[in-house]
Amino acid sequence: MISKKHQKRIGLTGGIGSGKTFVGAIFSKLDIPVFNADLEAKKCMNEDKRLQQEIQNIFGEEIYKNGVLHNKVLSKIVFNDKQKLAKLNKLVHPVVKKIFEYWCTDQNSKIVIK
Repeated sequence: MISKKHQKRIGLTGGIGSGKTFVGAIFSKLDIPVFNADLEAKKCMNEDKRLQQEIQNIFGEEIYKNGVLHNKVLSKIVFNDKQKLAKLNKLVHPVVKKIFEYWCTDQNSKIVIK
């Protein structure tokens, strides 16, 4: 295991369609572990029951149907209202951060990409 203080964590950022997935795939081919925060966020919003309940409390029961997030419904709400987007981010980001921290401890690389 690589200790946390010796592991470089590099953030890969950019807007929609800027090529983050493409660049992440290049790092993966170079055997550098890549954590896809967007995919993890979608995954935890569908699998984390506590997070689902918090999202429903703020955005309504109709956000989920049979335990599956209605992405289009939620997107319409949050991308037209910066305050609601901030509320969603405040719920989801800490969960994804914990998942990332755990994921990092499982990597045997001196460099990881998020």
